[in-house]
Amino acid sequence: MTLSLGWLAKLRDQWIAKNVDLRALSKQVELFFTENGFETKLEEKPDGYKIRAASQKVLDVQLKIDVEVLGHPNDFTVDYTAEESARGHLSSSVVKSLAWIFGGGIFVLKEEKVKEALEKFEGTFWDFVDEKVAELTRP
Repeated sequence: MTLSLGWLAKLRDQWIAKNVDLRALSKQVELFFTENGFETKLEEKPDGYKIRAASQKVLDVQLKIDVEVLGHPNDFTVDYTAEESARGHLSSSVVKSLAWIFGGGIFVLKEEKVKEALEKFEGTFWDFVDEKVAELTRP
């Protein structure tokens, strides 16, 4: 039996009165993903920029992240949407329990390790954005 389930995380942060060049910030975000092994695409939108990033598949898991930098230099948001999908991914507690009973515990452990790594990566991303906003702030 093959399951194809995943999860979605959406987060947003806002900065006011920073006078940041949003194109420069978007290019730095794209560089962050490139340096972390993601394939990226930067798109200009009427109200800002969108960065699409996709990881290589590791253990049948692929992470897709969309980041939108929207607004104006003195009032902008960064939206982070991450979607992880995997074949053989277990998410419901019933399926996890059955997996343990029938010897599929390794898949449950794999899922927990993936979630832990993704949460750490997300924290690293937001630290990076905060640092770049501080560097790019103009008087």
